[in-house]
Amino acid sequence: MDEQLWQKTRNPVKVLNSLSEGRLEELSQDKDFVQQLNQISGELEQYLEQLNTWFNGEHTGLNKELVAYFSAEYGIHESLPIYSGGLGVLSGDHVKSASDLGVPMVFVGLFYENGYFLQKIDEQGQQVDEYEIHPPKDLPIKKALSPNSQEQLSFTLDFPEREVHVNVWEATIGRVKAYLLDSNHPKNSEEDKRITARLYGGDREMRISQEIILGIGGVKALEKLQLTPTAFHMNEGHSGFFQIERIRQTMEREKLSFEEAKIRCASNCVFTTHTPVPAGNEVFELPLMHKYFYARAKELGISWHRFLDLGLVSHKTDYKYFSLTVFALNVSRFFNGVSELHGRIEKKMWRGQWPEIPEAMNPITHITNGIHVQTWMALETKQLLSEHLDNDWREKIT
Repeated sequence: MDEQLWQKTRNPVKVLNSLSEGRLEELSQDKDFVQQLNQISGELEQYLEQLNTWFNGEHTGLNKELVAYFSAEYGIHESLPIYSGGLGVLSGDHVKSASDLGVPMVFVGLFYENGYFLQKIDEQGQQVDEYEIHPPKDLPIKKALSPNSQEQLSFTLDFPEREVHVNVWEATIGRVKAYLLDSNHPKNSEEDKRITARLYGGDREMRISQEIILGIGGVKALEKLQLTPTAFHMNEGHSGFFQIERIRQTMEREKLSFEEAKIRCASNCVFTTHTPVPAGNEVFELPLMHKYFYARAKELGISWHRFLDLGLVSHKTDYKYFSLTVFALNVSRFFNGVSELHGRIEKKMWRGQWPEIPEAMNPITHITNGIHVQTWMALETKQLLSEHLDNDWREKIT
C-alpha cells in the first residue's frame, strides 16, 4: 500500500492513516491486491473462528478459567514499541502463543507513549538516548471501554497526598487481549502525566510509581473490566505489587486476616524470575517504600515491620533494601527460572528464603523459555511452506 513508509515505520496503522483517498481508490481497482487482501482476511477470520485449539483439545472444560499475566514490557511487534529486550520479547511470544494455542489468558502492562530510548552515537562517539512520541492514534491499540458505557475506562489510585488518574487501552492480538495502563490523563498534574511516558525511564520514585500503576492498577483495571482471573502470573518482579491489592480485596470480601488472605492469594499466583545476578533484581530504599506503602500497610492491618519483612534484604554493607524479588517469593506459591541452569542459579541465589531446606530441594523450579515459531521464522521459509504444504502447516508447528 505504501512500501516506502512501511519499510521506514513497520507500522500498519501509520501506513493506513497516511493513505490518501486517491490511493485507496487505486488499490480498490487493483484485482491482484484485492484478491490478496481477501485471502489474508479470510485466513484471519478462519483463525479467529477456529474452535479446535490445542487448549480446547487437551483441557476440555477449562476454557472458562482465566490466567492474568502481568509484565512491564511486551515485544509483540515493532508497531507497538513498549519493549526493550529479552523480557519483553518473551512476554510478546507468550501473548502470541496463548492466542495460537487458545489458552484463556488476559495480559496486563503499561502504555509508554515515548517507548524505550533509541541508541545513537554523536560526533564525539558518545551514546545519545533519544525518545520518540508514539500517539495512540498511530498504534494498534484502542480505548478500553467501560462495560456499561462508551467512555474510555479509567480509575484513580491513591498516591502520597494525591490521586493519580489512570487510562486503560486495549490491544487485540489474535484471540487474546492486552490491557495497557497509562497516566497521561487530563486530570493529572504534568509530572504525574509523565509517570508512564518512558519504559524504565526516570528516577527511583518514577520507577516505583510505574510499578504501583502496573500492579495495583492492573488488578483494579481487571475488576473494572469485570474479569475474574483464576490464576495470576507475574513475569519478573516489576508487577509484584498486584498481590497487595489482591490481599486487600480478599480481606475485605471474605473477612479474613492479612495472613489468611496472603495464603489464599499466594495459592494461585506464579512468579517467573529472569535475572540471575543480584544487581538486576529491583530493590527500593526503605524511606521510599515508607512514603508509598506505609498507609497501605495500615490499611492491611499489619505493622510496618511486618510489611517490610515481606521484601527485606541486607547488602554486605548491612544497608537494608526492599526487594521485589524477595517480595514476590513471599507472596507467591509457585516459582520458576527460565531454563534448567537458570533454575539452579536461582535456587542458590535465594536459598536464604528457605534456610531450613537444602538448596537443591527448595521450591524454585524451572520452565525453559520457548518461542513463538512464526514470529522467528524467516519470511522466505513461511512462503516456501505455504507453497508446498497444506494451509494448516502453521497449526502443526505451533
